[in-house]
Amino acid sequence: MITLTRQKVQEEWGTILEACQGEGEGLLQAVEARLTQLHPPDATWRRESMAPNAVKGLAGKRRDGLVVANGRFRDHRLCVFARDYGATLDVCWYLSGTTRGWIRGLLARIPILNRFLNLVGILRNLDVFDLQDLRAWTTVVHEAVRHAVEEVKTKRHLEVATDWKSRGMFGIS
Repeated sequence: MITLTRQKVQEEWGTILEACQGEGEGLLQAVEARLTQLHPPDATWRRESMAPNAVKGLAGKRRDGLVVANGRFRDHRLCVFARDYGATLDVCWYLSGTTRGWIRGLLARIPILNRFLNLVGILRNLDVFDLQDLRAWTTVVHEAVRHAVEEVKTKRHLEVATDWKSRGMFGIS
């Protein structure tokens, strides 16, 4: 089980598709198929159960979705959800970044340890090229979700506009 706290969300996007209940599984399969076609470097994906935090997860507050990971950005995950919400389909994704735990934060304050941990990649600061790659990876996943949403809209004969702009540090559209 993966925990997805609000403090970790760096980028998000979502929409509601009217009269599309029951299309969640097909949408997630379409996202997976599109990711296979686009073949983003170092990316892997799997179905996973997620919770807001460990305690709520143990209490049963979980949702299943698609987790897209990237080997270059081990501290980041992109979680895609598609679930029935009444007569609608709620589709969304969240890019999460791991916040430093209190132990890592404490170690980072000690100059010699901070340098060592940065050298071995434990406390990695993203440079401009890393940000470019992170944005590209997020945009590819966004495009895969977009493609899947358009398939569902075509299947259900929906001709409504969708706001594709994400909210967060990138503002992908």
